[in-house]
Amino acid sequence: MKVLRADADPWTLAISSAGFRTERPDAPAPEQGSWLAVGDSQVMGNGVEAAEAFPGLMRIDGKPMINAGVPGFGVADSIARAESLLATLNPAGVVLIINQMNDWDEVEGDFGEAEDDDDDPIPEDALGGSCKSEIVAKAGRCG
Repeated sequence: MKVLRADADPWTLAISSAGFRTERPDAPAPEQGSWLAVGDSQVMGNGVEAAEAFPGLMRIDGKPMINAGVPGFGVADSIARAESLLATLNPAGVVLIINQMNDWDEVEGDFGEAEDDDDDPIPEDALGGSCKSEIVAKAGRCG
């Protein structure tokens, strides 16, 4: 599937039948003993081709990395995804990357609108009535 964007050429999003980001939907199953990358859109490679996303660029000890990133996933989601794949993939290791800072900015605006980077605090009610996230609190984004 081609994903259109106003400011650049479209990019291709292909998900294999096994549920991983790949160059094409009919890609073969990942090889046993590969590394497994889980996380959010930063792992999935939002806006870039599969080969340009970091799992497509990485090899550890000569072994490829499986891209199991899912946009919007948090830490708990990503850990659960990794655990669900351990038995079938038998990965050499797991890499988990989450970039929640952009998610906090997106919470403030209407869906589909770009937000400016003015560093205004996030209203406490946008976080479910509390500001318990250490990441957000340390960034000084709780208001």
